[in-house]
Amino acid sequence: MPTENRSSNTSELLPCPFCGQHDFLIERLDSDASVVICQGLTGPHEACLARGPVGVAQNEGEEQPGRDKAVELWNARAEQRQGEPIGEVVAFGKGLHEIAWSQGKMPRLGAKLYTHADPGEVERLRAELESERGLRRKLAARLSQYKDEAKAEADTLRAQLAEQNALLRDAALHASWMEPNSAAVLKRINAALSASAEPKS
Repeated sequence: MPTENRSSNTSELLPCPFCGQHDFLIERLDSDASVVICQGLTGPHEACLARGPVGVAQNEGEEQPGRDKAVELWNARAEQRQGEPIGEVVAFGKGLHEIAWSQGKMPRLGAKLYTHADPGEVERLRAELESERGLRRKLAARLSQYKDEAKAEADTLRAQLAEQNALLRDAALHASWMEPNSAAVLKRINAALSASAEPKS
């Protein structure tokens, strides 16, 4: 279960690259991973909530596993610059947007516009995307293999059950010839065989 660590020692974190604020939450994701989440307010009822890359524990002695790596990855992303913004897109109601150009009038809130993306960041994201696609392909192949194995196991168990039912029928038939007074036992066997032959939903 994720735990939260609103650390008082967030001075080693650079400002959020999206909102520029310093209010952070370092959340523990599982037994060996953590992530930095920006808690900066961007408006009266809005929070930034930008998430950094997930940091995985580097050694077993860490107080909060993955915290140091999460901080390192956050700072690496926060240091990346895309130049000076040329404008900012601001929503002003009913899905309409206004672009305020940098020549003297920049609104305080909004999405900053840049002339180009950082080429290094684009290549890093492309490599990360291809890695995730490869992982997805491997997981899909593994899932398909597990499904095939489960189906084969179910088919084997059905065949064994059918064989056992046939053997029980033969035994009941033989018992009726050998011991004609065993009608009650034979009725129970027939009832059990009828019940097992009914399809399960």
